[in-house]
Amino acid sequence: RWEGIYQYESVNDVLFETKLSEKVWYRDQLLSAFTSDKVVVSKPYQPHDFTLSAFGFPEPSYYESPRPWWLYISIIGLVVAIGGGIMMKNRRRRTS
Repeated sequence: RWEGIYQYESVNDVLFETKLSEKVWYRDQLLSAFTSDKVVVSKPYQPHDFTLSAFGFPEPSYYESPRPWWLYISIIGLVVAIGGGIMMKNRRRRTS
């Protein structure tokens, strides 16, 4: 069985752990106990802390997807097929 007690303090809507107490039992016998008073001094991370330039690397140029040539060719093929169908239909009318 495990028991943990954590105490937190809120500063400017940021939680800081101030006290920790843990106990571990096995078959109702205490195996270990640990208590710690700690003060965590930290600042909240900002989004600019996670950019490549924050670590000394250049920012990449953003990926531009290639033009959809397959779509252009498909549309042209469809127009040609429809145009050919219309021309064949008109040709049959003239010969009949």
